[in-house]
Amino acid sequence: MARSGSLPPLPCGGGGGSSGSRRTASVGSRRPPCAPSAPGDAPPARRVPSRERRLPLPPMMNDARSAERRKDSCGSSLTSQSVERQRGELRSEERQPSAGLPRRARGSFRGSTVHELIWSSMASSMEDRCAGCSKEKVWEIFDAFEAMDVRDVGSVRRKDFVWALGSLGARLDFQKAMNRLQLSAHFHSTAEDLSLEGFLRLAFPSASTAEMATLRRWADLRKVYLLLKPRHGFSAQRMELQRLFELLLEDEVDDVCISLGDIVQSQILTQEELRQALGDRDPTPVTFEDFCQLLKPILAQKYSVTEVSLSPEWRSGVRQRLSLAREELAPAAPVEPQLLCCS
Repeated sequence: MARSGSLPPLPCGGGGGSSGSRRTASVGSRRPPCAPSAPGDAPPARRVPSRERRLPLPPMMNDARSAERRKDSCGSSLTSQSVERQRGELRSEERQPSAGLPRRARGSFRGSTVHELIWSSMASSMEDRCAGCSKEKVWEIFDAFEAMDVRDVGSVRRKDFVWALGSLGARLDFQKAMNRLQLSAHFHSTAEDLSLEGFLRLAFPSASTAEMATLRRWADLRKVYLLLKPRHGFSAQRMELQRLFELLLEDEVDDVCISLGDIVQSQILTQEELRQALGDRDPTPVTFEDFCQLLKPILAQKYSVTEVSLSPEWRSGVRQRLSLAREELAPAAPVEPQLLCCS
């Protein structure tokens, strides 16, 4: 049989044909994709790129496929609902305490006691931010107020501000506080003393009434910390402990006991130091007598100033107070009498 001069075209699917025909068709340029043979035929399916074929399946589909592949002892396939039911049972078994374990070893706080739970809840309940600012920012502002309050009466006079500009004006933290408060304009407009409430209002003019209460509370906690610095010469006397206790009290909550969380939040003692001082006692609010009995030894050991003459900060504070007291007690300059000359 005579071989024809041209080969018949291969079908679009690439199937069929002899090996010789496939070898002949592979020679030469690559053929374009096949067009539909008739107008009514559908176009060939688009080849899906490899990256589209490798997209991960949704988790629900993965769970369903894995559930279909697993067989139980009866030979029936596990559905996705049964798998989820088994997972829920495992979680509930993990949450349920064992009957043989003691109560303090059950649950998520395994190996802990009520004592430990109170400590953890006390640490998590401490808030260091309000809607307008942070506790650290309030403490920076209060440090400037405390430096100018040389009389330790809770207010700043105009002469205190003038003195602070000359003595503390080189400190960067003091300059930042003064730029924020604009105290020069305030004391130019009035000669009245500036209280802590007005000081905080100048620093945070948009604070609400509730936020101002939080700011004052943070200022009290900072005052407790500063009273233990060498500038004040802390010696753990009963009057000094009484003042610390009064500052730690929250008037709107309780006027008898203080919270140990406020002691930690004021940073006069760390939580480990407080736990060491309390021993086995639960961290519940303490009265003034308990405060003196439990915390006086560790406060005296940590902050008591034995040799005040060797403390530069204490000497600087005494020098400031003496200079201002000398100005207040200095008598006025006498007025020289003028002789009237009679002509």
